[in-house]
Amino acid sequence: MKIKILVFLVLISFCSVAQVDTTKVIEYNIKGVKSNYRVWSAYEFLFAGCNNTIIIATKGENRISEVKATNGAVFKTKKDSVFLLTKLIPGTTLITIYERGLDGKNKIIANQKFEVIDYPKLYFNGIKSDSVISKILLCGGSFYTEYAKAEIRVDVSKFKMDILENNGFVTDSSDGNRLSKRMRMYVSTLKEGSIVILKDIEYLSLDGQKKTAAVFRLFLAKEEKPPLKYGM
Repeated sequence: MKIKILVFLVLISFCSVAQVDTTKVIEYNIKGVKSNYRVWSAYEFLFAGCNNTIIIATKGENRISEVKATNGAVFKTKKDSVFLLTKLIPGTTLITIYERGLDGKNKIIANQKFEVIDYPKLYFNGIKSDSVISKILLCGGSFYTEYAKAEIRVDVSKFKMDILENNGFVTDSSDGNRLSKRMRMYVSTLKEGSIVILKDIEYLSLDGQKKTAAVFRLFLAKEEKPPLKYGM
């Protein structure tokens, strides 16, 4: 007897996730199983070094007996149909869902393959945190997160800078991925070796969720030529 199986597979990373809407319909011939599954995935990527939540919503008389992954470990949570996928390494993973047949044996009823990528890293004009940067690159560069394996770059949408003023620190904000005019003017006054602190860095993950990184530090390098005078 030909059986159609209905499964909604939704993945949400506690760290961050990537969004590529795809819909796949798979029909299986399974003897002795009364279920209807449709395999659907809202996201294309999982993240290495993070806890990824798998929600498997089912319809029909089906009962999931086990979920396995070729890369990573799957744990059942206290909530119904919610599984935790962890211990992933970059590459791919195949998630397999099982049901118990009338003969008491587990039977594969759905497979879903996912790319596993590193968690996104912040860069300012190609330079990572706690690195050296020139005033020219800092004042003229842009701020972004990068998913290296997926070759995807997402611009920072907002960030702040601590500015030393009148023997105390004040905070200026940039509503974009570049330094504000006030930030550039401040950087132009700093000496070689000075630390520039960027904080409360906001960006959208690939599934449209707002994420915030706490801090990003840069050290000013020696200038080979006079810096540009911004905002003059």
